Amino acid sequence: MVTPLNQGPLLARAAHAPAISLDALSGTGNVLILSPHPDDETLGCAQAISAVCEQGRKVIVVVATNGNLSHPRSKRYPKPVLAALRKQECLDALDVLGGVAVTPVFLDYDDQGSPSTVQAQQACVAQLEALAVAHEVTAIWTCWEHDPHCDHQRVAQLGEWLQARQPAMALYKYPIWGRFLPELPLLSGTLYQFSAHSGIDRKARAIACYRSQTTSLIDDDPEGFVMDPHTKAHFLQTPELFIQSGPPTRAQEFDALYLNDPDPWRFLTSEYEQNKYAATLAALPQKRYRCAIEAGCSIGVLTEKLSSRCGQVIGLDISGVAIALARARSTQANQVRFIQACLPDEWPDVSADLIVLSEILYFLQAWQIEELARRVAQSWEENGDCVLVNFSGDTCQALQGEQAEEVFFEAIQRFAEVSRISREAFDGFVVMVLKKRGASVS
Repeated sequence: MVTPLNQGPLLARAAHAPAISLDALSGTGNVLILSPHPDDETLGCAQAISAVCEQGRKVIVVVATNGNLSHPRSKRYPKPVLAALRKQECLDALDVLGGVAVTPVFLDYDDQGSPSTVQAQQACVAQLEALAVAHEVTAIWTCWEHDPHCDHQRVAQLGEWLQARQPAMALYKYPIWGRFLPELPLLSGTLYQFSAHSGIDRKARAIACYRSQTTSLIDDDPEGFVMDPHTKAHFLQTPELFIQSGPPTRAQEFDALYLNDPDPWRFLTSEYEQNKYAATLAALPQKRYRCAIEAGCSIGVLTEKLSSRCGQVIGLDISGVAIALARARSTQANQVRFIQACLPDEWPDVSADLIVLSEILYFLQAWQIEELARRVAQSWEENGDCVLVNFSGDTCQALQGEQAEEVFFEAIQRFAEVSRISREAFDGFVVMVLKKRGASVS
């Protein structure tokens, strides 16, 4: 199956994108490239690879999958044979681009089988981090999260998590198939173009190494992938595209934290946490609630405990990894729901008679706490309860626990008729309970 692709709006923008120098793109050290399949590294950044190698630096190319699904119905090239062929094509292409200056690393996941579970992602990021540190990497180049393929999206996420673990390393994303999308996704970074005329011939010869993808070599599968000649010409005639990723977001930082340690605050074993859970449950004024929303649920330990008192509990957390861990360990699948949400903007449109804000407020800025209070007031049912739990020690954040509590309490009173029914200090934390007496104020 010949696959023609059309010009997309990203390419229209790229035509006016500024050029980027090799030093800006790669830093002063070596480069780690994450490639979803054998050939993505060549299509996306072959000229840049050659340019780094010409400077006497190293390029470590990590190929996540073996690409064994490009021709799924071929009898002459079943999956193991196709995987071996594509690996050799990749080795040949990398030899053209940089020779001994390129270090290939094959993770050998099956096509469409790149890491998707937290355990697999945790192991993979640790492996990538060890490679990056050992090879003195200063820049990570990975595929784009908007490329329309699951392997590209997962590998892009691995690159983000790696940078969150090593924030001194620059992160650039090279779009492959996403450049042809009919609509332009939101760009979270600056788009650049890179071109090195000395590398165009090498790129052409490297692409030619991938005979399984660009020729009729595998002719017994009419549904197999074959790149359209115009598309191949595009990758040779168009400057290579890189999207500079900014500093790691808070979500990426928390994702990296959970990938490094699935229980970073010892929610399952800490005496402090167990005391806090007991105090939180004891402070609840009502024996039973219809629906609770817990913000900052982490791996869901308190969420499950709340489920014994609630018909439904919705746990929110900024970290997708924490949410995945919470879902995996949850034994109350029908009663508990976990949602990744960046607060306050992604507060759910759900009516609840119990709101639990346990050690989350001091992670927010004062203006974010005020906005969170507004959104809480809208979903908080009349005569429902809101429990605030805050650490009483040094939070190492802009706000201390007591300050965050005060900001929220003052703000919520502007959006609803609220009364404080209890506030008790314990060893290391404070629990305050509010009740909503009247309707929300718009």
